[in-house]
Amino acid sequence: MAARRLEACVQGRPSCDLSGLTPAELNQVSAAAKQRNYDKCLQGLASCDPLSLSQEQQSGIRERYRKQNLERCQNGAAACNPLLLTEADRHTVETRQAQRNLEACLTGSTSCDPLSLKAEELRKVQAGVRQRNLDLCQRGAAACKPMLLTPAELQNVRSAAHARNYDACMNGAASCDPLDLTPNELTAIRAVAKRRNYDKCIAGSSSCDPLQLTAPESAAVANAYRQRQQMRGRRAAQ
Repeated sequence: MAARRLEACVQGRPSCDLSGLTPAELNQVSAAAKQRNYDKCLQGLASCDPLSLSQEQQSGIRERYRKQNLERCQNGAAACNPLLLTEADRHTVETRQAQRNLEACLTGSTSCDPLSLKAEELRKVQAGVRQRNLDLCQRGAAACKPMLLTPAELQNVRSAAHARNYDACMNGAASCDPLDLTPNELTAIRAVAKRRNYDKCIAGSSSCDPLQLTAPESAAVANAYRQRQQMRGRRAAQ
């Protein structure tokens, strides 16, 4: 019975009855209560009683709070309390903020603050902006800004656009712009298109355009048609 009463008091249960405890047991209960309060204070709970802390515990909690606040400030959290920072902490936070801003600027993030960049950092960021824009332009993206391109880059972008259009035309894509082709390219593409149409006609495709066929090609297509009909007839007779 006495052991259960002591256990209830050590654990801080409402059923604790301090009457009947020995002085040694009372000291044990007091130490457990102080430890529980210290744990609450470490966790930042509202039920923490700072007046019950020893000087050593207060120092430990202040240091823990300082480190937690430093981490929040380094991460740019809104809960950062700059008043709790030491001079060394402030330097650490400012360095981390500068690193975060540089990373944001290098990736083109809207959170970038160019006014906080050093001259060398600004040059790196501007080079990154130009490279990203060049990549967009070479892919034909709508976000391309031609005004940021050098004459040489603009020529490369035009060459890439011309090559994309040539490939589109070669593949018969609807995005083909024949006005952007050279006479030689146009001749080559017409030949490919003509061959593509002939292959469709030979295969009996509904997209065949017989008006593009020459006389020998028309004869070959007609012969292929007869052969298919004969093959169907033989299969039906089996």
